[in-house]
Amino acid sequence: MYKYFLMFMLFSVSASAAVTNSYIGKVAGLRIEGTSALITLSSYLEDAEPRCNRVWLDVATNDADKAAYSTFLMAFTADKTVYIRAIKAGNRRYGACDFYDVYIPRQ
Repeated sequence: MYKYFLMFMLFSVSASAAVTNSYIGKVAGLRIEGTSALITLSSYLEDAEPRCNRVWLDVATNDADKAAYSTFLMAFTADKTVYIRAIKAGNRRYGACDFYDVYIPRQ
């Protein structure tokens, strides 16, 4: 039992270590470039290397990214504050960080 718990904790820690700290701010712009959606932020992600102020979503094949784009579109039109995380070592598209998750609190 403990062996499985220890393995779960090991994989959880290693997976979360690749995610940047949360960006907190506004969505500055939205753009569709081919099969990618680019979300421009009002400032840079805290610890992404190299630094970036955009995240990308695969809106052609990934249903979760399509839903995330809709969420970003709502946040942009309603001028909501968003909390975004990106994958540190993820693939870059057009200089944008690889999107991980988004959270929009009630204001």
